[in-house]
Amino acid sequence: MAIVNLITCNSEFEAAHLKNILYNEGVESYLTNVNLTNLAYGYIGNQGIQVMIDEKDTITAMEVIRRMGYLNELSCPRCHSKNISLRLGDKKYGKVILIILSIMSFIPFANFRKTYYCKDCYANFKK
Repeated sequence: MAIVNLITCNSEFEAAHLKNILYNEGVESYLTNVNLTNLAYGYIGNQGIQVMIDEKDTITAMEVIRRMGYLNELSCPRCHSKNISLRLGDKKYGKVILIILSIMSFIPFANFRKTYYCKDCYANFKK
């Protein structure tokens, strides 16, 4: 019996909701990093709350989270390409300075909205 990471959630509510839905489908799941995520929200090393399942239930669990919309593949809104990467976006120098200051002072910085970059049409977009 091997335990695998099904998905990583950003909030305890989202992870608990998914755990309940998986339970209703007959899939037993466990949550890890709950306390660390709640206490150290915003820190660089924070990995989020992981929903762990037994390896034999992977197919059933993947169907459940696909039905719920957790596995939406990210694509460019302009050209619908899947060839995208994560970027800092606008005001990147200010964000880098804020990250360095927060590391030096041990104070968590605010969570930035993710900005994505399409490598085919060179568009920046946020999700």
